Amino acid sequence: MRLKPVLPDDMRRISTNIQDYGCSLVPLPEASWETSVCRWLGGHWEVLVDLFTDAEGRSDLVMHVTVAEQDGFLVSLHDVYVP
Repeated sequence: MRLKPVLPDDMRRISTNIQDYGCSLVPLPEASWETSVCRWLGGHWEVLVDLFTDAEGRSDLVMHVTVAEQDGFLVSLHDVYVP
């Protein structure tokens, strides 16, 4: 599995979204996969992962990634935001 590099402007936006949310993210518990969603779009998976924080457990934040098969799996981080 490889992670596609995130562009600097995108990383700044994602970091700002997390900081503005006001809580610290914690490692994902198994429970996050029970509420996260993924959808096959014919060439890749679109995935929204529920994120957890130290203050509230499951938060309103989600991580949007795509996963494609390209010499293994290529994961692309698109955003972290409140939908």
